[in-house]
Formats: sequence, C-alpha cells, structure tokens
Amino acid sequence: MEISCSGIDIARCVGLWLAEGDNKTSREITFTNNCLELIDFFKETIEKIFPLAEGPKPRMYVYLPRAGKFDIPFNSRIKIYMDTRARKPYCIYRVSGVKLVKQWKGIVSKYALDKEMHPYILQGFFAGEGNVKFNRALRSRTIRIAQGKRNRLLENILEENGVRNRYSIDEKAYVITARGNLEKLAKIEVAILHPEKNKKFNEMLATYKQHHYPRHYFRRKIYEMLKVPRTSQELAELFGRSVARVQDTLKVLKDGGKVQNFKVRSNVFWIRSDQKTIMISDVKTRYLDLLKMYGTLSTVALARERDVDFKSAYRRLKELKKLGLVRRNPVKKWELCAISKRIISIDRKESRAQMKRVEY
Repeated sequence: MEISCSGIDIARCVGLWLAEGDNKTSREITFTNNCLELIDFFKETIEKIFPLAEGPKPRMYVYLPRAGKFDIPFNSRIKIYMDTRARKPYCIYRVSGVKLVKQWKGIVSKYALDKEMHPYILQGFFAGEGNVKFNRALRSRTIRIAQGKRNRLLENILEENGVRNRYSIDEKAYVITARGNLEKLAKIEVAILHPEKNKKFNEMLATYKQHHYPRHYFRRKIYEMLKVPRTSQELAELFGRSVARVQDTLKVLKDGGKVQNFKVRSNVFWIRSDQKTIMISDVKTRYLDLLKMYGTLSTVALARERDVDFKSAYRRLKELKKLGLVRRNPVKKWELCAISKRIISIDRKESRAQMKRVEY
C-alpha cells in the first residue's frame, strides 16, 4: 500500500489513536477529542493514508453540553447530539471497514517498533491524554499523561528520552516532575500538537529561574571557553545567561588581566591574554600584506594601493600602530614591527565572522 503522507504525521496519529482511540474494535477506526484542530489533523491524515473515494465514508459525531449552534469546520457526514455531562463540545471521528482497520493496525505496529518515530508518537499521546498542572504559588510543575493501566510502549518512549516518571494507580496517569525531565520533554516538543496545552506548557517552563552555578564557576567556565575568540553574545547563548551578565564577568576577568578584547567592525571579540593574540579586520590585514610585500610604503602609496583616500588609510595605519603591528620609520614611511603574537584576521561575510590566522 502506497502512502502519500508524512511519516511524522502518521506517527503523531498513532500516538493520538493509542491515547484516545478505541483500539479494541476490529471494525472501525475512531478518535475522540474536544480539540477541533486535533480532530481535523487526525481526519486529514487518515484520509491521506486511506483514500476513501470508493470506500466507506467517514462520519463525524458532535456532542454538545447544551442546545445551541456549533460551527463545524468539517465536510464529513455529521450528526449532533446532546451530552449534558460534557463541559465543552467534543467530537468523535469514525471510519469503518474491517480491511481498513487491519491495515491501520499493521501501520501502528510498524511505527511502534521504529524508535526514530517514538518522539512523534509521544507528541500524539500527550496531545490526546496529557495535561499540565501548574501552581505558581506552590511552585508546583507537573505533567500527567492519563492511561487507565500501565502502557509499556509509553514507558519505553519516556525511558528512551531520559524522562523519569512514575505511574500513579490512584490517578491512573503517568506523573512527570522536576525541571530536568520537563526540559527534556520541551526538547522533543511534546506539546506541539495541542495549541492550549502547548501554550500552558511553555508558560510553565518560562517560570523557571536560570540555572545557578557554584561560586566563581561561571567565571572559570567563561575563561576556559576563551582559548578561541568569542563575542559576549555567543557566550550568553552557550550559558543561557543575559549578555549583560556575561559582560559583567568579562569585565572582572579583564580587570584581572586574564582576558582582552578587540573591536572588529561592530563586534567585540574576547580572548584569553595567555593566547598572545591580536584580532583585526580583513581590511587592516590587507595593509599588513602590502607592507610585507613592499617592505616600506608611505601613507599616500598605501592609500593608492587600497584605492581609498589619504585620511581613511591614515586612520587604519594609526589603529595598527596602536596595536603594535606597524611603525613609521625616520623617513615617514610605514613598515611592519617585529610581531611576536599571532594575528587573527576576521572577515565578515554574509553576517558571519570568518576567522583566519595570519603569520607575518
């Protein structure tokens, strides 16, 4: 059977069906939920897997808690009923056929064995039966995935992703707590299929404060990272800290003579002082290349070679002099200094800094 549908979407539907579908019957595929987006997603995916033009038509049942109008965005055959026990409207999508159900169960078995698809199956499980329990006052953050009894596949998927959990017999649900576990779930976008749950899950995670490091740990780790040039923005992203917090630490290290910084165009690069490095732009590097080639040159000659005006060339040369890379000899010509440090030339292409070590 040829399937014109994304494997990821199928895996997500497998999770939805295993979580909420009636998987006991051999005569029909059903899926129940109060989220119209999920119903529509399941419906569209099933009908891509099994073209229904010549087969049995799908049916949609809508249950309302009270009488009234309800806008249904589906073109299936729809029947509307009352269910006074329901808190909000919910839908049941159903398509029948013994052969179709047999094929679907074969697909479910295949995907259940494919570990690469397991994170997407988990997304379906959570969209169908997961919920977010968050109490800001008590600092309580919990994820629950309801299951009437233990589910070995679900346990395996959580274990594969390093998510510790416990099954509560009283709650008939898998209970997941602790920041590390919740961040692992966030990494695989566990709540992405359900808009409301996804919003609540992200809002809950956002209430965590930043990780706290032992005294001076942050300073030591930044110092270790600066064996190569980095910007404060790079360090902030690596450590999950604000740029301001990183810059405060860099200032302390600079005051202690442990690091130094070089401004290249609009970026400031930091590096350890013991690396004996000078960083310059590719523009300044070309002045050094000319002096290496010709030995000595006047400012006018350098401006002509670089095709710039006298003032522009003179400013670049003064900046190189300040770094100890060039000097003016008694006859007012520029020449290279004896350079004991390595020079890194930074060529900014397509908004990304390309670094190249240059020897003189």
